Amino acid sequence: MMTGWMQRLFRPECHRVQQVMDAWLDGELPVDQAHRVAAHLADCERCGIEADTYRRVKASLAALAPDLRPPADPDALDRLRRFAEDLTTSE
Repeated sequence: MMTGWMQRLFRPECHRVQQVMDAWLDGELPVDQAHRVAAHLADCERCGIEADTYRRVKASLAALAPDLRPPADPDALDRLRRFAEDLTTSE
């Protein structure tokens, strides 16, 4: 039989929260699921510490390299500009 601390360590909801932690931190979860994750993090010290660690790592990486996206394709930008111009000039 598991003791109280072991039961908290192996709670099934911890596993589910860990699966969606990145999406939650990035604000990509539906509102109802985000609320459930936030409630779990407030209740579960271990998951809360893990979320805080992930948040700090993401912030540190963002500070080191604020724009990791590759540069936009100049040809694609020209096509978009022409498309936008066509929209504004066509009647």
